[in-house]
Amino acid sequence: MQKLSKKAMILYITKFFQDLIFPLIGIVVASFTTAWGLWGLLAVIVFALFLAVLDWKFTLYHLSDTDFRLYKGAFTKHKTVIAHSRIQTVDVTQSVMERLLGLTTLQIETPSGKGAEVKLVGLRLEVAEELKRKLLDEKAPSSSLSSTENQNDDSQKRVKSISPSELRLLSLSTFNIAVIFLLWALFNRLSELLSDFQLGGFKQEMAQGLSQLFSGIDWTSQTMIVMEIFLAIFVAWCGSALFTYIKFYRFQLIRLPSSFIVERGFFEKYRTSIQLNKIQAVRIVETPIRQWFGWVSIAVECTSKDEKNKEKDILFPFVRRENVEAFLNEYLPEFQSVVNVSLTRFSPIPLKKWIWLKVLISFAIAGGIYTFWLPSWQWTALIGILLSIGIVGYSWICYRDGGYSLIGKTLVHRSRGINRVTEVVDCRSIQFKKIRQSPFYRKHDLFTWYTTLLTSKPIGIGHIPRDEAEKLMEL
Repeated sequence: MQKLSKKAMILYITKFFQDLIFPLIGIVVASFTTAWGLWGLLAVIVFALFLAVLDWKFTLYHLSDTDFRLYKGAFTKHKTVIAHSRIQTVDVTQSVMERLLGLTTLQIETPSGKGAEVKLVGLRLEVAEELKRKLLDEKAPSSSLSSTENQNDDSQKRVKSISPSELRLLSLSTFNIAVIFLLWALFNRLSELLSDFQLGGFKQEMAQGLSQLFSGIDWTSQTMIVMEIFLAIFVAWCGSALFTYIKFYRFQLIRLPSSFIVERGFFEKYRTSIQLNKIQAVRIVETPIRQWFGWVSIAVECTSKDEKNKEKDILFPFVRRENVEAFLNEYLPEFQSVVNVSLTRFSPIPLKKWIWLKVLISFAIAGGIYTFWLPSWQWTALIGILLSIGIVGYSWICYRDGGYSLIGKTLVHRSRGINRVTEVVDCRSIQFKKIRQSPFYRKHDLFTWYTTLLTSKPIGIGHIPRDEAEKLMEL
Protein backbone atom coordinates (compact mmCIF):
# COMPACT_ATOMS: atom_id res chain seq x y z
CA MET A 1 0.00 0.00 0.00
CA GLN A 2 1.26 3.46 -0.92
CA LYS A 3 0.37 6.61 1.02
CA LEU A 4 0.18 10.18 -0.18
CA SER A 5 2.81 12.73 0.75
CA LYS A 6 2.28 15.08 3.67
CA LYS A 7 2.07 18.02 1.29
CA ALA A 8 -1.06 16.42 -0.16
CA MET A 9 -2.86 17.11 3.12
CA ILE A 10 -2.81 20.82 2.22
CA LEU A 11 -4.66 20.05 -1.02
CA TYR A 12 -7.31 18.01 0.79
CA ILE A 13 -7.84 20.77 3.35
CA THR A 14 -8.13 23.35 0.57
CA LYS A 15 -10.64 21.18 -1.29
CA PHE A 16 -12.81 20.76 1.78
CA PHE A 17 -12.95 24.50 2.38
CA GLN A 18 -13.79 25.09 -1.28
CA ASP A 19 -16.69 22.67 -0.98
CA LEU A 20 -17.88 24.47 2.18
CA ILE A 21 -17.45 28.01 0.86
CA PHE A 22 -21.17 28.88 0.82
CA PRO A 23 -21.97 27.48 4.30
CA LEU A 24 -18.90 29.29 5.61
CA ILE A 25 -20.05 32.59 4.11
CA GLY A 26 -23.45 32.14 5.76
CA ILE A 27 -21.89 31.35 9.11
CA VAL A 28 -19.51 34.33 8.84
CA VAL A 29 -22.50 36.60 8.23
CA ALA A 30 -24.32 35.00 11.16
CA SER A 31 -21.29 35.47 13.40
CA PHE A 32 -21.77 39.25 13.22
CA THR A 33 -25.47 39.10 14.09
CA THR A 34 -25.77 36.25 16.61
CA ALA A 35 -23.89 35.24 19.73
CA TRP A 36 -23.40 31.66 18.57
CA GLY A 37 -22.21 32.58 15.07
CA LEU A 38 -18.53 32.76 15.98
CA TRP A 39 -18.63 29.43 17.78
CA GLY A 40 -20.48 27.87 14.83
CA LEU A 41 -17.80 29.18 12.46
CA LEU A 42 -15.02 27.70 14.62
CA ALA A 43 -16.89 24.38 14.87
CA VAL A 44 -17.29 24.16 11.08
CA ILE A 45 -13.60 24.98 10.52
CA VAL A 46 -12.45 22.35 13.03
CA PHE A 47 -14.85 19.77 11.60
CA ALA A 48 -13.68 20.48 8.03
CA LEU A 49 -10.04 20.16 9.08
CA PHE A 50 -10.80 16.88 10.82
CA LEU A 51 -12.58 15.40 7.76
CA ALA A 52 -9.89 16.64 5.36
CA VAL A 53 -7.12 15.03 7.42
CA LEU A 54 -9.10 11.77 7.60
CA ASP A 55 -9.70 11.82 3.85
CA TRP A 56 -5.98 12.31 3.25
CA LYS A 57 -4.97 9.72 5.85
CA PHE A 58 -7.22 6.97 4.50
CA THR A 59 -6.45 7.44 0.81
CA LEU A 60 -4.19 4.58 -0.24
CA TYR A 61 -3.30 3.03 -3.57
CA HIS A 62 -1.57 -0.09 -4.83
CA LEU A 63 -0.22 -0.98 -8.25
CA SER A 64 0.27 -4.64 -9.13
CA ASP A 65 1.25 -6.37 -12.34
CA THR A 66 -2.40 -6.88 -13.29
CA ASP A 67 -4.42 -3.99 -11.84
CA PHE A 68 -4.54 -0.68 -9.97
CA ARG A 69 -6.36 -0.40 -6.64
CA LEU A 70 -7.55 2.70 -4.82
CA TYR A 71 -8.76 2.67 -1.21
CA LYS A 72 -10.63 5.67 0.24
CA GLY A 73 -12.77 6.53 3.23
CA ALA A 74 -12.44 6.60 7.00
CA PHE A 75 -16.06 5.74 7.82
CA THR A 76 -17.54 4.53 4.52
CA LYS A 77 -14.91 2.41 2.81
CA HIS A 78 -14.46 2.58 -0.98
CA LYS A 79 -12.33 0.23 -3.02
CA THR A 80 -11.79 0.67 -6.77
CA VAL A 81 -10.01 -1.92 -8.90
CA ILE A 82 -9.11 -1.34 -12.56
CA ALA A 83 -7.31 -3.95 -14.64
CA HIS A 84 -4.45 -2.71 -16.80
CA SER A 85 -6.13 -4.09 -19.93
CA ARG A 86 -9.21 -1.89 -19.34
CA ILE A 87 -7.35 1.39 -18.91
CA GLN A 88 -8.13 3.78 -21.76
CA THR A 89 -6.32 6.99 -20.85
CA VAL A 90 -4.25 8.32 -17.95
CA ASP A 91 -4.22 12.08 -17.36
CA VAL A 92 -1.80 14.05 -15.22
CA THR A 93 -2.93 17.60 -14.38
CA GLN A 94 -1.53 20.36 -12.20
CA SER A 95 -3.57 23.22 -10.81
CA VAL A 96 -1.89 26.43 -9.66
CA MET A 97 -1.87 25.21 -6.06
CA GLU A 98 -0.45 21.83 -7.07
CA ARG A 99 2.32 23.45 -9.11
CA LEU A 100 3.34 25.49 -6.07
CA LEU A 101 3.48 22.32 -3.96
CA GLY A 102 5.10 20.16 -6.66
CA LEU A 103 2.10 17.80 -6.70
CA THR A 104 -0.26 16.50 -9.39
CA THR A 105 -3.62 14.83 -9.89
CA LEU A 106 -3.75 11.46 -11.66
CA GLN A 107 -6.97 10.45 -13.45
CA ILE A 108 -7.67 7.03 -14.96
CA GLU A 109 -10.44 6.39 -17.48
CA THR A 110 -11.85 3.19 -18.97
CA PRO A 111 -14.20 2.76 -21.97
CA SER A 112 -17.24 2.96 -19.65
CA GLY A 113 -18.07 6.48 -20.81
CA LYS A 114 -18.59 7.77 -17.25
CA GLY A 115 -15.54 9.97 -16.98
CA ALA A 116 -12.62 9.29 -14.68
CA GLU A 117 -13.11 6.18 -12.54
CA VAL A 118 -10.06 7.07 -10.47
CA LYS A 119 -9.00 10.56 -9.44
CA LEU A 120 -5.96 10.48 -7.18
CA VAL A 121 -5.08 13.93 -5.81
CA GLY A 122 -1.77 14.85 -4.22
CA LEU A 123 0.82 12.68 -5.93
CA ARG A 124 4.35 13.91 -6.37
CA LEU A 125 5.08 14.70 -10.03
CA GLU A 126 7.73 12.02 -10.45
CA VAL A 127 5.49 9.42 -8.76
CA ALA A 128 2.55 10.31 -11.03
CA GLU A 129 4.69 10.04 -14.16
CA GLU A 130 6.05 6.67 -13.05
CA LEU A 131 2.53 5.41 -12.30
CA LYS A 132 1.33 6.59 -15.69
CA ARG A 133 4.18 4.84 -17.41
CA LYS A 134 3.48 1.55 -15.64
CA LEU A 135 -0.29 1.78 -16.13
CA LEU A 136 0.13 2.27 -19.87
CA ASP A 137 3.03 -0.17 -20.12
CA GLU A 138 5.26 2.47 -21.64
CA LYS A 139 8.97 1.88 -22.00
CA ALA A 140 10.91 3.60 -19.24
CA PRO A 141 13.91 5.75 -20.15
CA SER A 142 17.15 4.19 -18.97
CA SER A 143 20.68 5.50 -18.94
CA SER A 144 21.99 1.94 -19.44
CA LEU A 145 20.65 1.79 -22.98
CA SER A 146 23.24 1.76 -25.69
CA SER A 147 23.69 4.81 -27.91
CA THR A 148 22.21 2.90 -30.87
CA GLU A 149 19.05 2.03 -28.86
CA ASN A 150 18.72 5.65 -27.70
CA GLN A 151 19.01 6.86 -31.28
CA ASN A 152 16.31 4.42 -32.35
CA ASP A 153 13.99 5.65 -29.59
CA ASP A 154 14.60 9.27 -30.55
CA SER A 155 13.92 8.52 -34.21
CA GLN A 156 10.53 7.04 -33.26
CA LYS A 157 9.63 10.07 -31.15
CA ARG A 158 7.99 12.92 -33.06
CA VAL A 159 6.92 16.25 -31.58
CA LYS A 160 4.55 18.84 -33.05
CA SER A 161 3.78 22.12 -31.28
CA ILE A 162 1.31 24.85 -32.09
CA SER A 163 3.01 28.05 -33.17
CA PRO A 164 2.13 31.44 -31.61
CA SER A 165 0.50 32.61 -34.86
CA GLU A 166 -1.57 29.42 -35.11
CA LEU A 167 -2.63 29.79 -31.48
CA ARG A 168 -3.79 33.35 -32.14
CA LEU A 169 -5.75 32.28 -35.23
CA LEU A 170 -7.25 29.36 -33.31
CA SER A 171 -8.40 31.71 -30.54
CA LEU A 172 -9.80 34.35 -32.87
CA SER A 173 -11.77 31.76 -34.85
CA THR A 174 -13.48 30.36 -31.75
CA PHE A 175 -17.05 31.56 -31.48
CA ASN A 176 -18.96 28.99 -29.41
CA ILE A 177 -19.55 31.11 -26.29
CA ALA A 178 -20.40 34.12 -28.45
CA VAL A 179 -23.18 32.20 -30.20
CA ILE A 180 -24.75 31.30 -26.84
CA PHE A 181 -24.46 34.93 -25.74
CA LEU A 182 -26.06 36.05 -29.03
CA LEU A 183 -29.08 33.78 -28.54
CA TRP A 184 -29.49 35.00 -24.99
CA ALA A 185 -29.32 38.64 -26.10
CA LEU A 186 -31.80 38.09 -28.91
CA PHE A 187 -34.37 36.38 -26.70
CA ASN A 188 -33.81 38.92 -23.95
CA ARG A 189 -34.66 41.77 -26.31
CA LEU A 190 -37.32 40.09 -28.42
CA SER A 191 -40.32 41.03 -26.27
CA GLU A 192 -39.19 44.65 -25.95
CA LEU A 193 -38.49 44.89 -29.68
CA LEU A 194 -41.83 43.48 -30.73
CA SER A 195 -43.78 45.43 -28.13
CA ASP A 196 -42.35 48.62 -29.65
CA PHE A 197 -43.65 47.47 -33.02
CA GLN A 198 -47.14 47.04 -31.62
CA LEU A 199 -47.12 50.54 -30.10
CA GLY A 200 -46.54 51.95 -33.58
CA GLY A 201 -49.94 50.82 -34.88
CA PHE A 202 -49.54 48.15 -37.58
CA LYS A 203 -53.21 47.55 -38.38
CA GLN A 204 -53.04 49.08 -41.84
CA GLU A 205 -54.03 47.10 -44.86
CA MET A 206 -51.43 45.79 -47.28
CA ALA A 207 -52.57 48.32 -49.91
CA GLN A 208 -51.25 51.19 -47.77
CA GLY A 209 -47.75 50.15 -48.81
CA LEU A 210 -44.65 48.78 -47.18
CA SER A 211 -43.67 52.23 -45.97
CA GLN A 212 -46.47 52.19 -43.42
CA LEU A 213 -45.29 48.79 -42.23
CA PHE A 214 -42.31 50.47 -40.64
CA SER A 215 -44.13 53.56 -39.42
CA GLY A 216 -44.30 54.25 -35.72
CA ILE A 217 -41.04 52.47 -34.91
CA ASP A 218 -38.72 54.22 -32.53
CA TRP A 219 -35.60 53.78 -34.66
CA THR A 220 -33.33 55.34 -32.06
CA SER A 221 -34.42 52.77 -29.50
CA GLN A 222 -34.09 49.89 -31.97
CA THR A 223 -30.63 51.09 -33.05
CA MET A 224 -29.52 51.07 -29.43
CA ILE A 225 -30.85 47.53 -29.03
CA VAL A 226 -28.94 46.36 -32.11
CA MET A 227 -25.77 48.05 -30.81
CA GLU A 228 -26.22 46.32 -27.45
CA ILE A 229 -26.53 42.94 -29.19
CA PHE A 230 -23.39 43.50 -31.26
CA LEU A 231 -21.51 44.69 -28.18
CA ALA A 232 -22.60 41.55 -26.32
CA ILE A 233 -21.40 39.42 -29.24
CA PHE A 234 -18.05 41.22 -29.28
CA VAL A 235 -17.53 40.84 -25.52
CA ALA A 236 -18.47 37.15 -25.67
CA TRP A 237 -16.16 36.60 -28.64
CA CYS A 238 -13.27 38.23 -26.75
CA GLY A 239 -13.97 36.02 -23.74
CA SER A 240 -14.16 32.92 -25.93
CA ALA A 241 -10.86 33.80 -27.66
CA LEU A 242 -9.13 34.38 -24.32
CA PHE A 243 -10.44 31.11 -22.90
CA THR A 244 -9.24 29.19 -25.98
CA TYR A 245 -5.83 30.88 -25.86
CA ILE A 246 -5.35 29.90 -22.21
CA LYS A 247 -6.59 26.33 -22.76
CA PHE A 248 -4.36 25.56 -25.75
CA TYR A 249 -1.35 27.57 -24.62
CA ARG A 250 1.87 25.66 -25.34
CA PHE A 251 -0.07 22.82 -26.94
CA GLN A 252 2.29 19.99 -27.82
CA LEU A 253 1.73 16.56 -29.37
CA ILE A 254 4.36 13.87 -28.77
CA ARG A 255 4.18 10.63 -30.75
CA LEU A 256 5.86 7.67 -29.03
CA PRO A 257 6.12 4.13 -30.41
CA SER A 258 2.94 2.99 -28.65
CA SER A 259 1.14 6.15 -27.50
CA PHE A 260 0.53 9.87 -27.84
CA ILE A 261 1.23 12.44 -25.15
CA VAL A 262 -0.74 15.69 -25.31
CA GLU A 263 0.35 18.67 -23.20
CA ARG A 264 -1.27 22.08 -22.88
CA GLY A 265 -2.32 24.72 -20.40
CA PHE A 266 -1.47 28.19 -19.11
CA PHE A 267 -2.48 28.23 -15.45
CA GLU A 268 -3.35 24.55 -15.10
CA LYS A 269 -0.90 22.19 -16.76
CA TYR A 270 -2.70 19.36 -18.52
CA ARG A 271 -0.97 16.18 -19.72
CA THR A 272 -2.72 13.11 -21.06
CA SER A 273 -1.62 9.88 -22.70
CA ILE A 274 -3.53 8.18 -25.51
CA GLN A 275 -2.64 4.62 -26.40
CA LEU A 276 -2.48 3.93 -30.13
CA ASN A 277 -4.20 0.58 -29.84
CA LYS A 278 -7.18 2.23 -28.11
CA ILE A 279 -7.88 4.71 -30.94
CA GLN A 280 -11.10 3.65 -32.68
CA ALA A 281 -11.71 6.54 -35.04
CA VAL A 282 -10.29 9.85 -36.22
CA ARG A 283 -12.46 12.94 -36.51
CA ILE A 284 -11.66 15.90 -38.77
CA VAL A 285 -13.74 18.80 -37.44
CA GLU A 286 -14.41 22.00 -39.40
CA THR A 287 -16.32 24.82 -37.75
CA PRO A 288 -18.10 27.20 -40.17
CA ILE A 289 -15.51 29.94 -39.64
CA ARG A 290 -12.47 27.66 -39.89
CA GLN A 291 -13.92 25.80 -42.85
CA TRP A 292 -14.17 29.09 -44.71
CA PHE A 293 -10.47 29.78 -44.12
CA GLY A 294 -9.32 26.18 -44.68
CA TRP A 295 -8.45 25.13 -41.12
CA VAL A 296 -9.51 21.96 -39.30
CA SER A 297 -9.11 20.28 -35.90
CA ILE A 298 -8.06 16.65 -35.67
CA ALA A 299 -9.48 14.55 -32.83
CA VAL A 300 -9.55 10.86 -31.97
CA GLU A 301 -12.30 8.69 -30.54
CA CYS A 302 -10.80 6.82 -27.62
CA THR A 303 -12.41 7.84 -24.34
CA SER A 304 -16.16 8.26 -24.19
CA LYS A 305 -19.15 9.80 -25.87
CA ASP A 306 -19.56 12.21 -22.96
CA GLU A 307 -19.85 15.73 -24.40
CA LYS A 308 -18.03 17.13 -21.38
CA ASN A 309 -14.95 15.09 -22.26
CA LYS A 310 -14.85 15.55 -26.03
CA GLU A 311 -12.13 18.22 -25.69
CA LYS A 312 -9.87 15.56 -24.15
CA ASP A 313 -9.57 13.76 -27.48
CA ILE A 314 -8.24 16.66 -29.56
CA LEU A 315 -5.06 15.39 -31.15
CA PHE A 316 -4.14 18.71 -32.76
CA PRO A 317 -6.44 21.75 -32.74
CA PHE A 318 -5.32 23.67 -35.83
CA VAL A 319 -4.16 22.15 -39.13
CA ARG A 320 -4.44 23.41 -42.69
CA ARG A 321 -6.92 21.28 -44.62
CA GLU A 322 -4.41 20.51 -47.35
CA ASN A 323 -1.91 19.32 -44.70
CA VAL A 324 -4.23 16.79 -43.04
CA GLU A 325 -3.01 13.89 -45.15
CA ALA A 326 0.63 14.72 -44.41
CA PHE A 327 -0.16 15.09 -40.68
CA LEU A 328 -1.86 11.69 -40.52
CA ASN A 329 0.89 10.12 -42.61
CA GLU A 330 3.40 11.20 -39.97
CA TYR A 331 1.42 10.66 -36.78
CA LEU A 332 -1.39 8.21 -37.65
CA PRO A 333 -0.43 6.35 -40.83
CA GLU A 334 -3.18 3.77 -40.17
CA PHE A 335 -5.79 6.38 -41.16
CA GLN A 336 -3.84 8.37 -43.75
CA SER A 337 -4.76 6.54 -46.95
CA VAL A 338 -8.50 7.21 -46.71
CA VAL A 339 -8.60 10.94 -46.02
CA ASN A 340 -8.97 12.26 -49.58
CA VAL A 341 -11.27 9.57 -50.97
CA SER A 342 -14.33 10.58 -52.94
CA LEU A 343 -17.48 10.06 -50.88
CA THR A 344 -20.81 8.70 -52.05
CA ARG A 345 -23.59 11.14 -51.29
CA PHE A 346 -26.78 10.09 -49.60
CA SER A 347 -29.94 9.81 -51.67
CA PRO A 348 -31.50 13.23 -52.50
CA ILE A 349 -35.01 11.76 -52.27
CA PRO A 350 -35.54 12.64 -48.55
CA LEU A 351 -34.41 16.22 -49.20
CA LYS A 352 -36.92 16.63 -52.01
CA LYS A 353 -39.64 14.67 -50.23
CA TRP A 354 -39.71 16.78 -47.07
CA ILE A 355 -39.13 20.30 -48.39
CA TRP A 356 -42.84 21.04 -48.21
CA LEU A 357 -42.92 19.87 -44.57
CA LYS A 358 -39.99 22.15 -43.68
CA VAL A 359 -41.84 25.09 -45.26
CA LEU A 360 -45.02 24.28 -43.30
CA ILE A 361 -43.01 24.05 -40.06
CA SER A 362 -41.42 27.43 -40.80
CA PHE A 363 -44.80 29.11 -41.26
CA ALA A 364 -46.19 27.30 -38.20
CA ILE A 365 -43.36 28.81 -36.13
CA ALA A 366 -44.05 32.24 -37.65
CA GLY A 367 -47.76 31.80 -36.90
CA GLY A 368 -46.98 31.00 -33.27
CA ILE A 369 -44.87 34.14 -33.01
CA TYR A 370 -47.70 36.14 -34.63
CA THR A 371 -50.18 34.88 -32.05
CA PHE A 372 -48.20 36.34 -29.17
CA TRP A 373 -46.07 39.19 -30.55
CA LEU A 374 -46.26 40.05 -34.24
CA PRO A 375 -48.55 42.99 -35.07
CA SER A 376 -49.69 42.00 -38.59
CA TRP A 377 -49.87 39.10 -41.01
CA GLN A 378 -47.33 40.81 -43.26
CA TRP A 379 -44.67 40.27 -40.61
CA THR A 380 -45.82 36.65 -40.24
CA ALA A 381 -45.41 36.06 -43.97
CA LEU A 382 -41.99 37.74 -43.99
CA ILE A 383 -40.68 35.70 -41.03
CA GLY A 384 -42.17 32.51 -42.48
CA ILE A 385 -40.42 33.06 -45.80
CA LEU A 386 -37.09 33.82 -44.10
CA LEU A 387 -37.38 30.74 -41.87
CA SER A 388 -38.25 28.58 -44.88
CA ILE A 389 -35.23 29.81 -46.80
CA GLY A 390 -33.00 29.22 -43.78
CA ILE A 391 -34.26 25.71 -42.97
CA VAL A 392 -34.34 24.51 -46.58
CA GLY A 393 -30.90 26.05 -47.22
CA TYR A 394 -29.46 24.37 -44.13
CA SER A 395 -30.95 21.02 -45.21
CA TRP A 396 -29.35 21.39 -48.65
CA ILE A 397 -25.95 22.20 -47.09
CA CYS A 398 -26.22 19.10 -44.87
CA TYR A 399 -27.02 16.99 -47.94
CA ARG A 400 -24.17 18.53 -49.96
CA ASP A 401 -21.60 17.96 -47.20
CA GLY A 402 -22.76 14.47 -46.21
CA GLY A 403 -21.39 11.25 -47.63
CA TYR A 404 -19.71 7.93 -46.93
CA SER A 405 -17.21 5.48 -48.37
CA LEU A 406 -16.06 1.99 -47.45
CA ILE A 407 -12.43 1.12 -48.18
CA GLY A 408 -11.51 -2.34 -47.04
CA LYS A 409 -12.22 -2.43 -43.32
CA THR A 410 -12.24 1.34 -42.91
CA LEU A 411 -15.39 3.45 -43.00
CA VAL A 412 -15.30 7.14 -43.88
CA HIS A 413 -18.41 9.08 -42.90
CA ARG A 414 -19.06 12.82 -43.22
CA SER A 415 -21.97 14.72 -41.72
CA ARG A 416 -22.88 18.23 -40.64
CA GLY A 417 -24.56 19.66 -37.61
CA ILE A 418 -23.17 23.10 -36.96
CA ASN A 419 -19.68 21.78 -37.73
CA ARG A 420 -18.72 19.54 -40.63
CA VAL A 421 -17.24 16.33 -39.22
CA THR A 422 -15.44 13.64 -41.20
CA GLU A 423 -15.05 10.39 -39.26
CA VAL A 424 -12.56 7.70 -40.25
CA VAL A 425 -13.61 4.56 -38.37
CA ASP A 426 -11.65 1.39 -37.85
CA CYS A 427 -14.34 -1.26 -38.38
CA ARG A 428 -12.71 -3.50 -35.75
CA SER A 429 -14.16 -1.16 -33.11
CA ILE A 430 -17.75 -1.68 -34.28
CA GLN A 431 -19.88 -3.50 -31.70
CA PHE A 432 -23.00 -4.29 -33.72
CA LYS A 433 -24.75 -3.36 -36.96
CA LYS A 434 -28.38 -2.99 -37.91
CA ILE A 435 -30.43 -1.56 -40.76
CA ARG A 436 -33.90 -0.05 -40.73
CA GLN A 437 -36.36 0.80 -43.48
CA SER A 438 -39.19 3.20 -42.72
CA PRO A 439 -42.52 3.02 -44.60
CA PHE A 440 -41.78 6.40 -46.21
CA TYR A 441 -38.74 5.05 -48.09
CA ARG A 442 -39.87 1.49 -48.79
CA LYS A 443 -41.06 2.56 -52.23
CA HIS A 444 -37.56 3.83 -53.06
CA ASP A 445 -35.86 0.82 -51.38
CA LEU A 446 -33.76 3.06 -49.11
CA PHE A 447 -32.32 1.97 -45.76
CA THR A 448 -30.67 3.54 -42.72
CA TRP A 449 -27.61 1.76 -41.29
CA TYR A 450 -26.64 2.05 -37.62
CA THR A 451 -23.66 1.03 -35.53
CA THR A 452 -22.04 1.78 -32.18
CA LEU A 453 -18.34 1.92 -31.36
CA LEU A 454 -16.74 0.45 -28.26
CA THR A 455 -17.02 3.86 -26.59
CA SER A 456 -20.82 3.74 -27.10
CA LYS A 457 -20.62 6.47 -29.74
CA PRO A 458 -23.43 5.94 -32.29
CA ILE A 459 -22.92 6.32 -36.04
CA GLY A 460 -25.77 6.36 -38.53
CA ILE A 461 -25.72 6.43 -42.33
CA GLY A 462 -29.16 7.24 -43.64
CA HIS A 463 -31.03 6.82 -46.91
CA ILE A 464 -28.73 4.47 -48.78
CA PRO A 465 -29.64 1.81 -51.39
CA ARG A 466 -30.15 -1.82 -50.42
CA ASP A 467 -26.89 -3.07 -51.93
CA GLU A 468 -24.87 -0.44 -50.04
CA ALA A 469 -26.66 -1.28 -46.78
CA GLU A 470 -25.94 -4.98 -47.23
CA LYS A 471 -22.30 -4.22 -47.96
CA LEU A 472 -22.03 -2.30 -44.69
CA MET A 473 -23.66 -5.17 -42.84
CA GLU A 474 -20.80 -7.43 -43.97
CA LEU A 475 -18.19 -5.38 -42.04
